[in-house]
Amino acid sequence: MKLFQTYTLVTVILFALVASQDDSDMDEEEQLELRSSLTWGRFFLDGAVTHHQFFKARFGGDIPIGKAPISIASPILGCSAPTNDVKGTIVFVERGECTFTTKARAMAKAGAAAMVVIGTDDGLTHLPGPDGTDVELPVAMMTSTFGDYIKAINSREAINGQMIPIHCEKESGVSVCLPATEEEKGAHALSEGGFLGVGSKKFEFLTAKFGTPSPSKSLELAVSDPINACTELDIDTYSGKAILIKRGGCPFLDKISNAQRANVSATIIINTQPGILRMDSLKRYESYNITVPATMVSTSAGEQLAEMAGQIITFTIDGEITASLWDGLRNSVTAEQWPLDFEESKEMFLKLKEEHGSSVERMEFIENAFRDTGMEAEEWLDEQTSP
Repeated sequence: MKLFQTYTLVTVILFALVASQDDSDMDEEEQLELRSSLTWGRFFLDGAVTHHQFFKARFGGDIPIGKAPISIASPILGCSAPTNDVKGTIVFVERGECTFTTKARAMAKAGAAAMVVIGTDDGLTHLPGPDGTDVELPVAMMTSTFGDYIKAINSREAINGQMIPIHCEKESGVSVCLPATEEEKGAHALSEGGFLGVGSKKFEFLTAKFGTPSPSKSLELAVSDPINACTELDIDTYSGKAILIKRGGCPFLDKISNAQRANVSATIIINTQPGILRMDSLKRYESYNITVPATMVSTSAGEQLAEMAGQIITFTIDGEITASLWDGLRNSVTAEQWPLDFEESKEMFLKLKEEHGSSVERMEFIENAFRDTGMEAEEWLDEQTSP
């Protein structure tokens, strides 16, 4: 107990000292020193749409910098030498049967870059290792739910991940929690959107705020039956496919959960309202068990995609396609934003067209908003499209 209290006191004092100094004023060596003192962080996968928390163990080396392939030890308890290749990977093992240091030594001997212990529930702790003073392998713990998340992705495709230690400091009375190094601040980002590609056609999408990253491999496209996926779906029909689902009839999570039970590899929600948005759940924890990618496309894009069922679809992340881009556009074309004078309104439309003209979906959204301003706008738009 005294040893634990001393460790905690030293950690708190060190944190207070480094948190009082603006990390932007630190040189690289000081940033790395701060980083090595941190005891928790966030795990990011390539193309991550959300992040997940980890706790660093009380033994082992510093959390590695940069991305590494993800692996799952076989046997998964990790109490002996793995039969699969985990060299250079962030290897996941399950808690149980042997000590944490026994697992760490086995994974270190196999050449792993780091080891993550999957908990038996959704609680986190700084794993003890009183006999692990010789262990140099970085060790951390993550929740049982995140373990299921990793297993689901690993069953579909290879993926890389990155563990980023986090420190918090107060700015204007508000706690701000960010990485300690400039390099990792750049990696501390989520993917919000991109393009679906079928043949020569491409369609803009936004990711959900939950679920796994968009697939890196091509998938066969299918249409849900029923189209709103509010009931159970046939696993033989949809397994391994990207499935189109129409919005409405039940919550997003119900649709995507039904698709997940049918073993789909991706879900694409067709919006029934103008534009597209990043889907979310009312209570974030309710979406923690979603282990498939979830994206949204516009109504017209969904209609076109439905006609392409059976073809191959690809997902490409693009950092320019974000929720804020769509939110800003949505706010700029509300009814009160358009001038009452038609010529001024037309000038606003042309300015928006210049800004968003490369996007079919955004231009359709802008044109619909412009039409709603009155007959003059509708007639003028029809003139522009007439032969």
